[in-house]
Amino acid sequence: MSAYFHLYLCGRNAAEWLISMRKRMLAAEILLQVLCIFIFSCGKCENNLSDTEAGPRIYIDYEKSFFNDFYIEENYVIFECKYTIVSEENEPKNIKMEGEFREDREGGLITEELLKATDKETGDDVFEIFPGENRIIVLYTAAHGTEMVKQNRLLPETRIYCI
Repeated sequence: MSAYFHLYLCGRNAAEWLISMRKRMLAAEILLQVLCIFIFSCGKCENNLSDTEAGPRIYIDYEKSFFNDFYIEENYVIFECKYTIVSEENEPKNIKMEGEFREDREGGLITEELLKATDKETGDDVFEIFPGENRIIVLYTAAHGTEMVKQNRLLPETRIYCI
């Protein structure tokens, strides 16, 4: 062995090299532990629970729901939608609904984007939902913009709130 090689292994450079290597190994170990904790905790999110673990639900059956029509009365645009709402609850629940009409606002048909739903028959914004399938006709009303054309014939992005 050469004297230079021996000094490198036993001298100051070797000690510095070992210390910096230990710091890197410690940093890598901590990073690995944090990564493992993050990966294993993702499986515990509420969104990943099955229906039986999460409890009963109220949701829209999009296969049986559709946008029906829209019309303009005075300075208001009225959108009519027919929903089939399924409740897996054991008792009746009251809900409110909102529809997001972003494309129609951007296209100039209406001036507001987020609209509250009202019952076509009663005009109330609270809907009583019974266990099983519920069919309701909903009206969304917004101030009329500058255009006369609806952007599409799809249901709005709809949110349900239990109250």
